[in-house]
Amino acid sequence: MYVDRNIWEWLCWVGYGPDVLSVDDPGDEAVLLRPDFTERLFRGTEFKEILERLSIYYEIPFSKQQVLGNITSGETVSQRKHNWELILRFMAQIGFRVDNAIASELSNPNEAVIRGFLGDLREFLPEKYPENEQEEPQRSYPDSPDIHKKAKMSEVTFHEQFMDSNPGPSTSAHLGREQPQARGSHR
Repeated sequence: MYVDRNIWEWLCWVGYGPDVLSVDDPGDEAVLLRPDFTERLFRGTEFKEILERLSIYYEIPFSKQQVLGNITSGETVSQRKHNWELILRFMAQIGFRVDNAIASELSNPNEAVIRGFLGDLREFLPEKYPENEQEEPQRSYPDSPDIHKKAKMSEVTFHEQFMDSNPGPSTSAHLGREQPQARGSHR
């Protein structure tokens, strides 16, 4: 599955490295993810990992994360649906609302829907760094993009950002989203 370069950079910030890429040289505009990583995204198991890592950065209380502990392998259709119901329950707890049409599509192996969900998740939980950071952190992977020149953390704390009164974004705009193209490919 291809994802936009900014999604790849966000995945690097979350803690992923080149081992999830299908090629050594990510393109300028789009990046091809490995089929096994893509399959884990479809099953919801990799989103569990992503959300657990983001929970650390955004100080999301463990009580809200507990629902993710019930995610299964996602090998069958019913397990995938179960996993996505749990992921969406977690997302609702932190103020991220998912359109019903998108929610019903997430358990299907639909690249456009998963790509749109990743993009929305990135916008809702973007990269952030401590404001007192004096120097750039060391990159975990020498070939990963230079993502450490992003904006510093805002003054918004967890408690303000994840209040239940914050309605969060909607995913309804991603039903018809076009796929990003790899460098050198044509439509």
